[in-house]
Amino acid sequence: MARTLKKFIVVAMARTGTNATISALRQHKNCYADFELFHETHIPGPLGKHFTLKERDADPHAFLEVAQNDSRRRKADIQQYGFKIFFGQNDTLLQQLVVNPEWPVVLMRRENVLDQFLSLQIARATDVWNSNEGKDTAKTTLVEKGFLSFKDEVDGLYRACEQKLKAAGQPFFKFTYADVAAGQYGPLCEFLDLPKPHDIAPKISKQNPARTADKLENPDAVYAMLQREGLAHYWVD
Repeated sequence: MARTLKKFIVVAMARTGTNATISALRQHKNCYADFELFHETHIPGPLGKHFTLKERDADPHAFLEVAQNDSRRRKADIQQYGFKIFFGQNDTLLQQLVVNPEWPVVLMRRENVLDQFLSLQIARATDVWNSNEGKDTAKTTLVEKGFLSFKDEVDGLYRACEQKLKAAGQPFFKFTYADVAAGQYGPLCEFLDLPKPHDIAPKISKQNPARTADKLENPDAVYAMLQREGLAHYWVD
C-alpha cells in the first residue's frame, strides 16, 4: 500500500520568490512541489496534457489527487507534496485549503513591496517571468497612485489570510523573499518535516538588479514620493 503523503501549499503573490522556493524544494529527495497548478490560462507540466482548464476548475480536488499521484511516479522516496497558489487563483479552493489541517500553509511575502511592484511591471513588459526564460533588463516608470493602491492590496490580502489561518488554528510558516535570497531553506524544511540534509538550493536565479534606481525611468520622482509617504526604507542603493 502506498504511503500517505503529507501535503502543503505555498500561498503568495507573484514576484515573491515562489519560483525559487518551489525549485529548491524539488531538489529535496523526499519532496515534490508543483508550480502554478491553478494558473488562469494554462496548466504547467504533464498535467496540462491530460486536463483542460474547464475540467480542472470543475473539480479541483480531484485534479489535486491526480497531481499527487503523478508526483509519486516522479519520485520514489516522496514524503511531502505541495504546490503554489496565488491570491486570485481559484479563491474558493484557496479558502477551503487554508483552513484544512491536511494542507499546512507556507505563506510567502516580499517585504519590499516596491521591489515586488517593479519586478511585476518589468515581467509584464518583457514577458519574462523567471531566469530560465532569459534576463530582463528593462526599466519601468512608476505611477504613484498605482503603486500605493498595490501596496494597500498587498497589505490587505496578507492581513486577511493570516487572520483566517490564526482563527482556524491552521499550521503556517512565514517565508520571505529575504529568506530566499539568503538561501535559508532549513527552517522551511523543518516546518515541512523533511528529513535532513536541508542544504537545498533552487535552479532559478534572481532576475532584476538590486538597486532601485536601476529599475526606474523616473527614479527622482519615486524617491521623493517614498520620502513623502514615509516609505523611504523601500529604496535600495
